[in-house]
Amino acid sequence: MKIPRFATIFNRLSFLERASYKTKEGYQRLIDGRLRKQTTKPKGRKPKKVLTDIQLRSKNKELYQSLYNDILPRYQVAMERLVKRENKLKEKLVWLAKRQNVPVTETESKVFQICSWDYHTQGFGCTTYARGAAQREIDGLNANGIPCRLVETPDGICHTMTNYIFEVFANCDKAGYKQSNLKPLDLVERVRLSWKRGVNPRVDAPFLPHNFEEKHGLDYFGNKIK
Repeated sequence: MKIPRFATIFNRLSFLERASYKTKEGYQRLIDGRLRKQTTKPKGRKPKKVLTDIQLRSKNKELYQSLYNDILPRYQVAMERLVKRENKLKEKLVWLAKRQNVPVTETESKVFQICSWDYHTQGFGCTTYARGAAQREIDGLNANGIPCRLVETPDGICHTMTNYIFEVFANCDKAGYKQSNLKPLDLVERVRLSWKRGVNPRVDAPFLPHNFEEKHGLDYFGNKIK
């Protein structure tokens, strides 16, 4: 039996996810269409203001709920089939990611972007944490043998602080980047590198238990305790 390439399954999953979105959108349009048809007055003078779908739902809540309940069983059956297929493909992706190398492309593309403001809850440390998030992506890509680089660009002032944009460029496509994420760096090493960069790993990984560092021989400066 021939084993499919990771990229092939990734593209199938991407297509299926788009199909799921279109299915949701299609059923919503069906309900809105029926609602508009049943609330439209007989032919004659046109209304001064045409209500949007959201306004129409808000104005006719009971009728909308009734139409929604009529359509719901059909929608659930359709989505259940799509979700089952998506889950099977996701399981296959995880299996393939561990058994195939990430292909390196000749040209590089932007695979990740984040800015200081995304970590505004960290106050004056927001840029440090944003840079740390980008560097984690670099770590994962390097671990999978993918050439990559980090570009740091100032992007104006926000609340008296300079906002920086961090972009990661790598020699892989979207499928390769996804595969790299499914082959993450060892958790202990990720925690060690975070502390070494002055970033508290629990900001992004609050599930880390108390005394994780001590149990794995790490201090809080990114060093291994002998």
